[in-house]
Amino acid sequence: MKFTIFLIITIHACYNAELFGQIPNSGFESWTNQGSYFTPDGWWSANDSVQVGNAYPVNRSTDHFPPNSGTYSIRIENHTELLPSWAAVGIIWTGDFSGNNNPAFAIQGHPVTLYGYYRFLPQGSDTFEIHIRLYAQGVDIGGGQFKTAEPVNVWQPFSLDLSDYDTADSARIMILSCYNNDAPEPSGNSVLFIDNLSFDSLVVDGTEKIGRAMNVSVNPNPFNEQVSINVVAGNDNVVLTLSDLNGRELFVLSGIKSQQALDMQKFPPGLYLLSVSSTKGSAKKLLVKQ
Repeated sequence: MKFTIFLIITIHACYNAELFGQIPNSGFESWTNQGSYFTPDGWWSANDSVQVGNAYPVNRSTDHFPPNSGTYSIRIENHTELLPSWAAVGIIWTGDFSGNNNPAFAIQGHPVTLYGYYRFLPQGSDTFEIHIRLYAQGVDIGGGQFKTAEPVNVWQPFSLDLSDYDTADSARIMILSCYNNDAPEPSGNSVLFIDNLSFDSLVVDGTEKIGRAMNVSVNPNPFNEQVSINVVAGNDNVVLTLSDLNGRELFVLSGIKSQQALDMQKFPPGLYLLSVSSTKGSAKKLLVKQ
């Protein structure tokens, strides 16, 4: 089976913290009851193609992330037994059916990165993909793509850098659990969870987002045992605070000048929030221990 669909993939921009929330139903908290299933507000899904049975590829899930941000996520699953119908395809996109290849929501500012969280349980050769296109007066001017075939059993953040462009006024986003051979073609009943999409800042709870107020780099990230924190020259009296995503403070280091190695061997794999503050500003980074 081959589905024909237009996928033009690539994006870029500059930081604006107020961009958070422009993406329709970005935390997948708003759903409409359609009788046999729920549909995510602001998004078209392959559920609209189900004619018989109850094998809906898109569902509301209480397995969400971060734990203290919202109640739901979106669960996307292929149903290969329904091939060649669209109902077999784990796919959503912003807007209505025309949103697969046209502007679907307005944007302001100049976003440079799309962030979010995901879990992916692949089968066969299925690849998870999310891509975004930017438009100016209806003309496609750039975009970006994130995809992986690797299983991710626990929630993990992703970031999708956007290509160089001048000014955009609208965008569209498409998410698939089965992007194979350059087409939405499922090879297994893979399951994908997505939550808390945002521009230029990663959601860490319902109101707080990780942005770029201070020039701080983390390397490597994800990491296994040790991670190096680099603060741009000119910052002094730097304080590093490490917390878990429930807000529990794990340790504080003060008096850091420009670089600090963190030994993370005693901490289990997972996600950690690093807060960096100095006389020059502050920043927050999400650390991923594998």
